[in-house]
Amino acid sequence: SFKMTIKVALSGAAGNIGYALLPLISSGYIFGSKAVELRLLEIPEAIGSLAGTKMELVDCSFPCLTDVVITSDPLVAFNNADVIILVGGMPRRKGMARKDLIQANTKIFSSMGRAIDEVASSDVKVLVVANPANTNCLVALTEASRIPTKNFCALTYLDHQRAKGQIAKRLGVPTN
Repeated sequence: SFKMTIKVALSGAAGNIGYALLPLISSGYIFGSKAVELRLLEIPEAIGSLAGTKMELVDCSFPCLTDVVITSDPLVAFNNADVIILVGGMPRRKGMARKDLIQANTKIFSSMGRAIDEVASSDVKVLVVANPANTNCLVALTEASRIPTKNFCALTYLDHQRAKGQIAKRLGVPTN
């Protein structure tokens, strides 16, 4: 029996990373045997794709999954959310300067931060995945002044692993 339901919002849910995370969240791999209500956030153009994803999740009969909400409104997705995973962001396109990428993502993550501040649980935990993750995380947490700064985290493990691999290759040694 479940003691409580964790409300988990995921932005960019129709993308490859979001899609890969959904079974891990729904199966109990991440939060254990707690019940999970998913709130999948996407841009309006991707809502149709999310409807198919929702059907797949329901078809899988994941033991922890209690409900799936799909929306393009962050106020709906983040309402009383316990965990928010911000995967969605502007990807760097060919020929795009880093400055342009940061400007585009600043708009996105400012609005995400404001929505988090307005409607998320006061104890929400926010994980920013979209790159540049550390910058996007800072932008979001700056806008969410009601939420403790310690509740925000940027996923930079890929950068760590990439650097470790490149150094090991250069030195001609295994990564471990």
